[in-house]
Amino acid sequence: PMISSSSSTFDTCYDLSKSQSVSIPSISFFFGGDVSVNLDKVGILYVLRKTEACLAFAGNRDPSNIAIFGNEQQKGLEVVYDVVGERIGFRPGGCS
Repeated sequence: PMISSSSSTFDTCYDLSKSQSVSIPSISFFFGGDVSVNLDKVGILYVLRKTEACLAFAGNRDPSNIAIFGNEQQKGLEVVYDVVGERIGFRPGGCS
């Protein structure tokens, strides 16, 4: 698909108007403690219109700013909060 630039929020968007099919890459987030979270396909692309989709990630211009693990990435995941142990966990299958 051709890369388009119609979104001000997302920096990697695709014009899918001439595509018969689309292959979505596998994407994982890596956290401290050797923890990885594999994203569900529904959390990777954000559909702007029928023929245009963007990677559902917004750039962080300043490396000292915090990063947000957003609602698009959490789609398809169950989030588990361990308040006593001060941990958070993710597992596939949320909202299914």
